[in-house]
Amino acid sequence: MNITQESTGELTATIKVHFTEEDYLDKVEKQLKEYQHKANMPGFRPGKVPFGMIKKMYGKAAIAEQIDKLLSDAVAKHIEDNKLQILGNPLPNVEKSPTLDLDEQKEFDFYFDLGLSPEIDPVLDDSVKISEYDITVDDAEIDEQLGHITKKFGNYINPEVSATGDMIAGDFAELDGEGNILENGISHNSSVFSEHIPTEEMKARFNGLKVGDQLTVNPRELVKNDYELNYLLGIKQAQNENLSSNFSFTVTQISRVEPASIDSELFVKVYPETPDMTEADFRKKIEEDIKANYKQESERKFLTDVQKALIDRCNLTLPDEFLKRYFLEVNEDEKLSPEKIIEDYDKTSDSLRWQLIENSILKKYEIKVVPEDAQEYVKEYFRKYKPQHTHEDGQDHTEADNEEEEKRLDMIAAQVLKNEKEARQIYQVLFDKKLMALYREKLSIETKKLSMKEFVEEAYKHA
Repeated sequence: MNITQESTGELTATIKVHFTEEDYLDKVEKQLKEYQHKANMPGFRPGKVPFGMIKKMYGKAAIAEQIDKLLSDAVAKHIEDNKLQILGNPLPNVEKSPTLDLDEQKEFDFYFDLGLSPEIDPVLDDSVKISEYDITVDDAEIDEQLGHITKKFGNYINPEVSATGDMIAGDFAELDGEGNILENGISHNSSVFSEHIPTEEMKARFNGLKVGDQLTVNPRELVKNDYELNYLLGIKQAQNENLSSNFSFTVTQISRVEPASIDSELFVKVYPETPDMTEADFRKKIEEDIKANYKQESERKFLTDVQKALIDRCNLTLPDEFLKRYFLEVNEDEKLSPEKIIEDYDKTSDSLRWQLIENSILKKYEIKVVPEDAQEYVKEYFRKYKPQHTHEDGQDHTEADNEEEEKRLDMIAAQVLKNEKEARQIYQVLFDKKLMALYREKLSIETKKLSMKEFVEEAYKHA
């Protein structure tokens, strides 16, 4: 067997694998003898079928199977021995590889095309300038979130007269052109959330209603899209497409959420791990939660900007034609057409560029996440959300209690990390945290303090 490699472009190559009969004959003979020992054919005792007959029946298949195994091993070994950094997998070159003639041929040539990874040496220094956003929280946002919380923990009541914010249930019935109920038309009992109605004019029509009141409405004016209309009327998209009728709407029930009182009972329901809160404490905790959500938004934007900056700086060239061919050949998604794969190639290739850069950063700066890191991450999560208790006599937990708790947390962590999906997500979070710390250490970062509205306007103005 002989393997040679020929460069076919800046980042592409073709390898040729040449087999002689000596490379595969012994393995084929061994395989055929195994077939002989297991063969059970009429007229012969088990295992006594003549070898010549076995060879005639299975010889070609055995040659093909052994060559396929040898070929796969040979290509993999060539890549490993030559430390080739390839993109995707080797692709058979069908133009150069002739059709096999197992009756006449004893020697065979196979050709494979390779896409090679470019050389990457990502430099993280203060010449890379990134903005990081500290998103502030004002009293209006805290008040708004407080309103959501009091509604969430409030009680449902059924007022006699509807007002903005109520949920109004009723019977929809399709009307004909003269305003009469259409025989065999669409009828459905559904609910209208008045605050979600798109126009103020239509919202006003749903105020001041009582059970039994009736309106004539165009249901399209109550929703924002076809999906909502289908749900409101209990219909399928095929019925929706030609629907232009008005409907009668007869009120059957009015529901309203009576907000919970802002008191200690509410504080305990929302934050059971933090007893004895005052209203000021409660508002501060709400602010912290909003701030934490904003921080996630800010960090996502930060990472996106770092990626873009490093992709632009590294300016990696890829073997585009090879990769397009590779993505087409490995595609198994019937919904993803060849045209769509080519159309999305720029996005796909940028994602690949970042993957190559990030992997190089991890290697160059020795960023690692070990199982102990993942285990501690899970344990810390459960420590954070576990209320702190004391013994009934008021004494704090003893050292023995703490050791028992650690054993319990170890068992929980082990169980969580058995789930491959959960484990992958946790490892990704930990890698991202370490990379964030590295970027903050190495890059030039300007922190901007903005409101959420200002953040959206500035951070995404070029999106």
